[in-house]
Amino acid sequence: MTVWKVAKDMNSFRTSGIHNIARKFFSWVFYSGKVQSYFLTWKANGYIPTYEESAEIVTIYGRHFDRGKLVRKAQQPNDFNKNPS
Repeated sequence: MTVWKVAKDMNSFRTSGIHNIARKFFSWVFYSGKVQSYFLTWKANGYIPTYEESAEIVTIYGRHFDRGKLVRKAQQPNDFNKNPS
């Protein structure tokens, strides 16, 4: 999990430099084996959730892939506060 003040900075980091190289290099992990992955970007609205809260949010609302195949599209959490459930 990362927290960014400026959303464009996160996108720039993700698609450039060593992070982009690593993303491409490790794509074989994503598309092989029994990998379950979740991805979600959302605006925190002044509250940065804990790791546990973030894991719950991304599992509930995130884009879900099973062995590299899209299972569910992402949804935005509604005004997340300290209780996402």
